[in-house]
Amino acid sequence: MAMKIRRVPLFVVLSVAALLLLAGCEITPIDPSLSAGALTTVANDTYGLAVAGTTITASAPSTNTSGNTRITFYKKADPTGEDMQSCATWSNTNNGSEQEGAALRNLTYISGSDAWTTSITVTKNIWLNNFAVFNVHTWDTSTPDKAQQIASFDLTSTFGTNGLGKAFPWRLCARVVGSVVTFIVWPTNETQPAWTDSTHGGSVTLPAGSPTTGAAGLYVGHITPGTTVAFSNPVVTKLPAGGSATATSGYEPTMPPVAPHPIPNLP
Repeated sequence: MAMKIRRVPLFVVLSVAALLLLAGCEITPIDPSLSAGALTTVANDTYGLAVAGTTITASAPSTNTSGNTRITFYKKADPTGEDMQSCATWSNTNNGSEQEGAALRNLTYISGSDAWTTSITVTKNIWLNNFAVFNVHTWDTSTPDKAQQIASFDLTSTFGTNGLGKAFPWRLCARVVGSVVTFIVWPTNETQPAWTDSTHGGSVTLPAGSPTTGAAGLYVGHITPGTTVAFSNPVVTKLPAGGSATATSGYEPTMPPVAPHPIPNLP
């Protein structure tokens, strides 16, 4: 749902109450330790977000009309910045149609009664039920198209046809360092791969105009009405300043990034 936006040079991160009012998507109930924003909305569909121990559960009531709502969310207490990393385990899956992911550089802007969100997401593909593919998007919900898919990585050689060769749960870590986004993903019954392992991840250079700072957290979309999606052990890390995540600071070098390549779909 596109909104007429009057841009302003300053921004504030909205309170949860204001964000729910302005974004056109009701995210309720929501744990008070979280902030959330809508990327795409459908009619009056809602999502709920609950925290129990080290697990965050996103739920879609059975009264929802579809599964096409997409949101990002993060812990208010986590650090924000330019170079960030977000990890979480996808600890349950229903029929595969739900879409889990990580969200980086999340910011919500406000101008009068208008609001819009910018973000970078790394998500499991659900188009044609090919879950072995992972996509990177940049978002600016002030624009009619809302999102630009800039890269797609086919990990069929590791996860099998349609991703059915590896059982859940899976864990995904995504990081942004300067103008490069990199991710790795693996089944939790296997050893975490190196950040140089292109059979378990990918890396892409961000195009001009991409978000430059913000909160790191999680993404979820396409939750089937009446079901839930759980993220366990989410960890957000603010990476060393200066745009470098090196072995000496505890972070391995990332794999060589591909150039961004706009893809005209929104899986």
